[in-house]
Amino acid sequence: MQACVMCSSSFDLSERVFEQRLIDDMDFCPRCWQDIMTMEYESESVFPIQ
Repeated sequence: MQACVMCSSSFDLSERVFEQRLIDDMDFCPRCWQDIMTMEYESESVFPIQ
C-alpha cells in the first residue's frame, strides 16, 4: 500500500491508471492523478494563432 502525497489516502499500486504505470508514478492515488491531469489553468499570456 502507498500513501498519496496529495490527499494522504492509501491505495494499492495495482489501482494506478495506465498513464501512471507508463511513467512509473507511485506518488499519487488514481483519483488525485486524474484531478491533476484534467485540471485547466488560466494563462496570463495568450498567444494568438496566426
